[in-house]
Amino acid sequence: MDITLIAGAGAAGGMGGGILPFLNATLKSGIDTILDILHFREYAQSADLIFTGEGKLDAQTGMGKALGGILKIAVEENIPVIALGGCVEAVEQLNEMGFTAVLSVQPAPVSLDQAMRQEFALKNIERTVTQLIRIIKCFKS
Repeated sequence: MDITLIAGAGAAGGMGGGILPFLNATLKSGIDTILDILHFREYAQSADLIFTGEGKLDAQTGMGKALGGILKIAVEENIPVIALGGCVEAVEQLNEMGFTAVLSVQPAPVSLDQAMRQEFALKNIERTVTQLIRIIKCFKS
């Protein structure tokens, strides 16, 4: 079996592609499977806004990653999505993919070691989300 042309065969280090010839299996998108199991679309349909995030937002964010799966459903359901990341690159591409806004949670340049510290990261996420909620409240009043 030639797996070089099978979409997703190289994902996760090629694990799925490597076992395809032996198990006569079908590859499925990991995030699509998880979102189906969680009934994400049904929950999303009652949302006015979706907040999501990951460590690094970049041009690959929409290519089979978790945020890409979330964004796909949100766009189909016409729900705005704000993505938060520790590092944000390719902002225009991310907006073109459909993200309403993409924001870094880092207050200033920091080392990767510091950015990865749980307490520091949680504090930054809380601060960023608090500021976003303050903006949203201005328009909801």
